[in-house]
Amino acid sequence: QKYVKSFGGLGRKEGAFRTCHGLGIDTSGETPMLVVCDRENRRLQRFDMNGEFVDVPVKGLKRPCAIAFWRMKDGKQIAAVAELEGRVTILDSNWKVLGHVGSNENPNEQARNGVKKSDWVAGVTTAPHGVGFDADGNIYVQDWNAHGRVHKFVRTPTAKTRK
Repeated sequence: QKYVKSFGGLGRKEGAFRTCHGLGIDTSGETPMLVVCDRENRRLQRFDMNGEFVDVPVKGLKRPCAIAFWRMKDGKQIAAVAELEGRVTILDSNWKVLGHVGSNENPNEQARNGVKKSDWVAGVTTAPHGVGFDADGNIYVQDWNAHGRVHKFVRTPTAKTRK
């Protein structure tokens, strides 16, 4: 292996990070893009594969930790972003919010790794830290929790895909 370069650095300006946390490769466009979860700046940033800043496609997230992509049968791609403050955001290929899964409205349980098992609610996350898709588009979410916890959110067809 050969070290190539570093980019970014600490800061709030575009191209800098406050806890760059998770990475993903977006292949939905003409050229692949590196997507960085800039957790404490509450945004996603895109870079070309040489590390040159491109843009900030999403702001106002709840401390994004990880991103995963899934290509649907029609060729369109969606993304899931695990957010430490108790939710997963689903984005379309234009970075528009399609919805959320696992949303936790209790601020005492958001971004906490010590929530007791007795306080867990099925389908409600506490501190999503990792996310992935399976081949069918189901979403798996790993909660940052001292007891260990993984959620499975089963993909259901939308009105458009039922036709």
